[in-house]
Amino acid sequence: MQAWWLYSLGVLLSVSAMLLSLNPGGLPLFWLMPWVLLLLLFSLTWVVTLLHRHAVRALWGSALVCVVSAAVVLAGVPFQVHWNFVKPDLERALETGTCPDRAGLSKVHYCSTVVGERAFNFGTGFIDQSYVLRTTVEPVANGPDQLVRVKKIDTDWYVVVREF
Repeated sequence: MQAWWLYSLGVLLSVSAMLLSLNPGGLPLFWLMPWVLLLLLFSLTWVVTLLHRHAVRALWGSALVCVVSAAVVLAGVPFQVHWNFVKPDLERALETGTCPDRAGLSKVHYCSTVVGERAFNFGTGFIDQSYVLRTTVEPVANGPDQLVRVKKIDTDWYVVVREF
């Protein structure tokens, strides 16, 4: 296996992870698990091939690409950059009272009322449902609204997860 294959696979997995992390509601587990399994499969294949050919030096470049991109994704950089494009679309939808098809690069699956406010579902829930909403009163997890998690993403903007 040539070193450029290792770099290109590392870059492919890294870019895919960054694109998947753009969604305001986060990633549902059923989208994340195939990527984790694929990454483990490629990693195992790389290590076995490189150890067999005594070319461990070629592994460092690809591993470095994966580690740096994982750090960027975990730091929330792709989402924070994308949020600057999502937020104006959601604010415009709140002003007009419509449910947009897209906000930034993300598809809005439907709009609903959560905690008395208009909320946007980006289709990230599998068992529970994730919504993005704007409210001046911070929502409370484990309260009467059946919210499981509340995460503040901007001034007056929250991602809330509601029990199914």
